[in-house]
Amino acid sequence: MSKRALSWIVRIVLIILVLCLAVFLYQYGKEHKIYVDNRSVEIDGVKYDALDWAEYSVDGSDPVESYPRMRDSVTVVRQKHSLHILWEDWYFNQFERDLEFELPLNTYEIVLSLPAVAAGLDAEKCLIEFVPMSAQMAEGANAKVQYAGDGDFGDSFVDDGFGDFSMDF
Repeated sequence: MSKRALSWIVRIVLIILVLCLAVFLYQYGKEHKIYVDNRSVEIDGVKYDALDWAEYSVDGSDPVESYPRMRDSVTVVRQKHSLHILWEDWYFNQFERDLEFELPLNTYEIVLSLPAVAAGLDAEKCLIEFVPMSAQMAEGANAKVQYAGDGDFGDSFVDDGFGDFSMDF
């Protein structure tokens, strides 16, 4: 084998190794931000009310308490994750549920709805695409927001460009 052929073989092998390393790092090193949301939400025409009190843990981390209308963020690495949730109802009965879910590869931020998890929905239904408020406002002043109203304020609200003030009074 000539010296020139050997150098080409070494170059091709190195290129293949660098490509394999890039794919591996993209798959297993990509960060995702999960917004764990405890707001009332409407999925497929069914309204799920916010939990009065919940405690959740993502991938076995320290438990975090959540109350109605709260949103916390968790930064995770990789696609596959687990959620353990413990919640109480009005009668102080405690329930718990574990959920295994996989995040879409092409998203950086996603919303995980605790009421949907507590209702026993599949992981695909519990994960909601994150849309920043600036993008919602760019859609138009009368754009409907995906969250249902909390409490007795109706099933949804219309964004007037100044945010939702229905909960402030």
